[in-house]
Amino acid sequence: MVSNKIKKRPARNKGNVLGVAKKLPDTCRRIGTLFFLANFLIGCIGYDAISNEVRAGGTVLVAVDVIRNKMPNVNNAVATFTDSDGVEHPVKIRHLLRVQPDPVSSLGVGFTKTTAGLYAGQKLAIVDMVDPLTFEIPASPPIAMGPGELNVTMPDIGAYSEHSLSILPQDSLPTKPTNLQRIVTSLEPRYIYQNAWLNEAGPLPHVVIQTKVDVGFEPTTEVAGVTFRIKVNHADMISNYLKIPFGVTKLTGDPNVQLAWHYEHKPVEDYSLLIITLSNPHGFFKADVAPLNADGKSEFSDLSSVAIGWPRWQRIDAGANPFEWLQPPEYIDIEGNKVGGLSAVIVRQL
Repeated sequence: MVSNKIKKRPARNKGNVLGVAKKLPDTCRRIGTLFFLANFLIGCIGYDAISNEVRAGGTVLVAVDVIRNKMPNVNNAVATFTDSDGVEHPVKIRHLLRVQPDPVSSLGVGFTKTTAGLYAGQKLAIVDMVDPLTFEIPASPPIAMGPGELNVTMPDIGAYSEHSLSILPQDSLPTKPTNLQRIVTSLEPRYIYQNAWLNEAGPLPHVVIQTKVDVGFEPTTEVAGVTFRIKVNHADMISNYLKIPFGVTKLTGDPNVQLAWHYEHKPVEDYSLLIITLSNPHGFFKADVAPLNADGKSEFSDLSSVAIGWPRWQRIDAGANPFEWLQPPEYIDIEGNKVGGLSAVIVRQL
């Protein structure tokens, strides 16, 4: 099986991935630590299609780009499929998407440092195996059954991506994948490093701070923000003044929601202090009480979008919660007045 290779033209060396030397895998194996290698391999692993078998007229999802700080223009991108007879067929790119690491992953909260640009996301292409002009299955000539190669060219970033792909008979079903991970296609024994990297992008153990509506809250109140003052118990979480033992992030993608936090280590106390503010000066509104002008406003549910994640080496028991309130949360409205009838709970998620 041939792995996906992403290159910059004009280099077309089949053993050259991302323009690096063929003996790069040997160099990777000599890297001293798993931590560094897991990040370094972002630039030297190959990807297969999510499904590497498809009928003519079907759809595949492929990773297309490691130049993650640049988004290819779908109107300029071109996809072609070379079938088992060597015939090249233009096919349709339906969408180019950018996917991000989980907000509360090691990458999302900044525990893992990388220069590979992963923070800007990985690009995916949804490709329909049909003619891009007629949207019909190619008929003259038809796409031959058997193994072939899908090529996605992105001229605006000077890169292209190749993916092994087999065409199935129209009356067949995909077989059980030979590569269960659907990630590494190289025979090199690098699966442990691939899994380590994927763990960096997945969610960490974390809690979510959820806002609750209590008796006495006026639904038409335009809440502007909240301040949380939280105790971090030293008995539950390893901590020192040199390293913050957790990360704070927001789960909402609303750019109007602003998050700020401050951690104060207290070595002579049995806890340290965490202060979090979540705000939108335009206000948060309840969905059932939409304002006349919603420009810049956020949904009320975004007040429940604060997450606190910590590294797995903290070894906090499943279900345990190292955080508790130092003071009740303080909500204010867009005029700066305190808001009553709201409270919050800290809920363990993973």
